Formats: sequence, C-alpha cells, structure tokens
Amino acid sequence: MTQEERIKSLEAENAALRRENGVLRRRCLRILMERAILDDEMSQNIIGQMAQFFPEDCTAWYLCVLFFGNAPKQGDFPASDPMETVEALFTGVLAPYGQCCFFDACGTIACLLNVSPEYPDPTDSEYLSRLTGDLSAVLKDAAASADLSHIALSRPGRMTEGPRPLYRGAISASEHRTDSAPAVWLEPLHQAPNRQDRYQVLALERTFWRQIQMRAFYDAAVTLDRIIEYSQRERGNLDRIHASVFSRMELVFNLTFPDGDSDRELTDLLGQLSQVKSYREMQDAAYDILATLEDRTCEPAGGKNRKLPAIERYIRTRYSDRGLDVNSIAAAFKISPSYLSRVFKQSAGMGLVDYIHHVRVEAAKTLLSDRSLNLDAVAEKVGFSSRGVLNRVFKDLEGMTPGAYREMI
Repeated sequence: MTQEERIKSLEAENAALRRENGVLRRRCLRILMERAILDDEMSQNIIGQMAQFFPEDCTAWYLCVLFFGNAPKQGDFPASDPMETVEALFTGVLAPYGQCCFFDACGTIACLLNVSPEYPDPTDSEYLSRLTGDLSAVLKDAAASADLSHIALSRPGRMTEGPRPLYRGAISASEHRTDSAPAVWLEPLHQAPNRQDRYQVLALERTFWRQIQMRAFYDAAVTLDRIIEYSQRERGNLDRIHASVFSRMELVFNLTFPDGDSDRELTDLLGQLSQVKSYREMQDAAYDILATLEDRTCEPAGGKNRKLPAIERYIRTRYSDRGLDVNSIAAAFKISPSYLSRVFKQSAGMGLVDYIHHVRVEAAKTLLSDRSLNLDAVAEKVGFSSRGVLNRVFKDLEGMTPGAYREMI
C-alpha cells in the first residue's frame, strides 16, 4: 500500500470514528435528557447545559412535544425503535418553529423545542395555532406509517426549573385529552393553586363525607367533581389525584359495606378505577361507582332509576340544542356515558338517543302547524342538524314525512 493510499484509509477510518462518536454523543444526550425530565433536582441542575442539546445559540423559550403510539397501553410504542421514523417525519415541520432535540421519554418519543428567535413571544395564540395546525397535517398523512395515535404539547415556558415542568405540561395535555378531541392537543391553561383553593378543598372534603354518611351518592358525585376541579390547578398531577380518588372510593366501599358484602359489579368498577389513564376516565369510573352505590342502597320509586325524571326534564327543556347527546347529559348529571345509556334504557324502556328523537319529533309536530316555517327552520328549532335528518327520524317514528304530516293536519 502506498503512502497516499494509507493516508486515504486513515482519513476514512477517522471519518467513520467521528460519525460513530457523533452517534454515541447524541445517544448520551438523549439518555441525559430523559433522566432530567424524571428528576426534579437533575432538571434544575441541567439548566446551564441546555446549549449542548442544540446546534445553535438557544433562545429563552422552550416547549415540549410528545408523540404517543397506537399501543394497547396508551403511551407505549409497539415498534422497537420508532425514533428515526418520528424524527424524520417531524423535524422538517418543527424546524421553522425552533431547534429540535428528540429523545425517548418513558415509552413515548419527546421533542424539546427551543423556540425560534423569529417568535419573541411564543405564548401568542398565532404561534401555537400555526404549530398545532402543521403538526396535525403531518400526523394525518403519516399516522399509519409512524404508528402514532396523538401528539401532546406543553405551553411555551422559560427554562427556569429545567425541562421537567415542560415535559409534565405535555403529559398533562395528554391526560386531559378525550377521544373526541383533536389528535394534536395543547396543555390546558392552568391557574396557580392558592391558599383559598386549598381551604375550599378541605371544606368540600367534609361535605363529601357527610353526603356519603347520608348515602346521598349523587350529591357526593357533584362534590367529588368540584374537589377534582380544584385539585387540577397544579400541573401534571393526575397520578396524585388518581391515588387520592382511588383511596377515597375504597373508603366509601368500607363505610357503605362494613361487612364486606359488596357485589362483583362494584368490585370490578373499583378495578376499572385503578387502571384509568386520563382525567375523563377517572371521573367516569368514580361516577359509575357512586351511581351504582345509589342504585344498590336507595330503593327507586316505581322500579325506575331515581335520576330518570330529572334526566327526562333536562332533555325536554334542551331538545333544541344540537349538542345534546349522551356525553353532555352524562356530564351534567355527573355520571358516565356508559352508565347513563344503560340505566336509561333499563328504566325508560328505550335508548337515550331514541328518547331525544321522540321529544324532538313531538316538538316538530307542533311547529308544523305553523306554515310560515319551512322544514329547514323546523329542523333547526327542534335540534336536528338538517332537514334530511328531520325527514328520516320523523318518518321512522310517525310512518310519514313531515311534509305529509303537515298536509294531513
């Protein structure tokens, strides 16, 4: 081998070593970042070292983006190493908004984004709406190939306590997200907890246990909802609130059934509460427990669920609202949608949606006598989304179209 060939060989070997060193360095930085978001003290200690994670000078603002996979257990990616896929898909769309640092984070893929100097105040709604819009567009086209379910974003913040609070903010966004929410979801605005809130929680606790002693389980569900609402004012506290709610429900069981004679259904409901992954799931599971306890311990009048008259009145006074559905009614009565659908059908003898349609059709029959109203106006006034839906539902229930009914009266 000539000297020139040896030089070229050594240069190639040196270049390969530099590339390997770069890969190892990036891997070490990713591990360091993951450790920092899990440890409060380390998160604070790493503040002065943020420049090592980004190729250019850092600005004051950061936010965290989390990518969640389509796995049976929410937040765990089924793919063995999806980092490269996600990084390749989203680096380009994130680049105009800031510098990216991708890393693994407890089963998810995270990106700490150092906000571009083009956006001196990223808390501006325009920055956030553009960012979520661009992420949504890429996710819609690439969800299958990247095996993604949704993306959660923290709100922008300054690096005053390290990256952990930003990561917890993105986790909080995912925890608050519902199945009907957009696939790219932003951390909700939080109010800082204050002394008055803590006093309020203590007062509500006393009210809750007094209601449990009186076996006023529906009232207790309303009070529990307010306790959760006040407790949510601290960032990223689902785990702590969940533990508190679960312990509270266990104690409710012990007080209601001191001899341990609760049935299998209630035991299963408590098991479901232990497995929840979001605020909505936690509230629904707790509502189910309290509502079922009310069914077990309070004899309903005439064999009907005690809430049924109030639910029927609620529907009859709000039937014109297009948003009236099982979810909105369940939220109003502090019960879960699944429990509401089940007990309504058992007590009323028809499905909840069928009852809403029945009330709307009866209202439409009254309005059809006013010939100054066309069918579009009638549909809107009784809560149907369109004239076509009115025609279909009216014919299913009355055996004729609204137009035919109008000609008959």
